[in-house]
Amino acid sequence: MELTKDKEFMMDSKIYAIPHSVMIGPGVELFDHIANCLANFVTERDIQEETLPLGFTFSFPLQQEGLNKATLVKWTKGFNCAGVEGEDVVVLLQEALERRGDVKIEVCAILNDTTGCLMSCAWRDNRCRIGLI
Repeated sequence: MELTKDKEFMMDSKIYAIPHSVMIGPGVELFDHIANCLANFVTERDIQEETLPLGFTFSFPLQQEGLNKATLVKWTKGFNCAGVEGEDVVVLLQEALERRGDVKIEVCAILNDTTGCLMSCAWRDNRCRIGLI
């Protein structure tokens, strides 16, 4: 995403599917899949050599303990990956990225989808006070 001085933003995105086997498999496979998607995205745009800050939207019940520290409380939405409940999902993603070793992505914040909605709308219009999903 690129932000302009006129409070406009240019965003590029790509949707990646998560296979059902990954949704119910070991947690390490889920986070390796996410890391693979991120690596694919940045490589396609030839920005893999840059150190990129990542805001990680993780749409599951979390106990947030800091800007980039949150533990998964419970899986929902058909996910049931072993070894993730009670763990810091930022650490799990950062470890998956480090296992790859080919991209420089640092999770600087974790947020839920409602917060992400609020932030993106408030950037456009500073009167925005509610995010609703």
